[in-house]
Amino acid sequence: MSQNFSLTIKKPCSAKFDEFQTTAIGGFCNLCQKEVIDFTKMSDSEILQYFKNGQKNTCGRFRETQLKTYSEVIPSKKKLNFNLLGAGLISFSLVSLLSANNSNAQHLEQSTTIQKPQKENIEKKSTNAQANSNEYIVAGVVIDEDKIPLPGVVVVLKGSNIGVNTDIDGKFRFPKPLKDGDTLIFSFVGYVSEELKVLKKNSDSANIILKMDTQVMGEVSTNEVYTSKRSFWQKVKGVFR
Repeated sequence: MSQNFSLTIKKPCSAKFDEFQTTAIGGFCNLCQKEVIDFTKMSDSEILQYFKNGQKNTCGRFRETQLKTYSEVIPSKKKLNFNLLGAGLISFSLVSLLSANNSNAQHLEQSTTIQKPQKENIEKKSTNAQANSNEYIVAGVVIDEDKIPLPGVVVVLKGSNIGVNTDIDGKFRFPKPLKDGDTLIFSFVGYVSEELKVLKKNSDSANIILKMDTQVMGEVSTNEVYTSKRSFWQKVKGVFR
């Protein structure tokens, strides 16, 4: 069972949020004498939590992508679940199978020797990579427009799936040596993605500023979305899912 509602702003406000007096959860607008809640850094679950108790007359600041339909799943009080029986039988079968496999594995361990990669070869490859003057490790920090570090930003080498995330201080160190002309892509939910062309002079001090996506501010309108009730046969089918 779920309860759906949509968030909209019918009359966007043209006031500048950056000029508001900062509060614990947003800013105070002197023009309308109201506190404007800053939802731009909230997750969907946090927004659901705020509005599910019927909050009214709320002025908010949102990213455009946050003005949408939200769905809160409410667990049923009573539901006969036949999947538990099937899951129990499967678990029993898996335990029996794993026990047999463990016995075979123990037998094989006695006659098999695992060869570990030699430390000398790994160190040699690492030394050769760093010795190449055309390649170097790129490191830096990612911040927002207020100069606040952004943790969890995805940093990817363009045209590949090689990447890293910024740490709690917004810092990153790319795991693969790069060369002049390579491009790094920085992306984070709610922010405009940025690209950085790698140059040796900025390899150890790449400072990236991400700008927030388009924002909308004004009085929030919450509208419940009608969801038709399930028929008897739909409820019966749901029991066996």
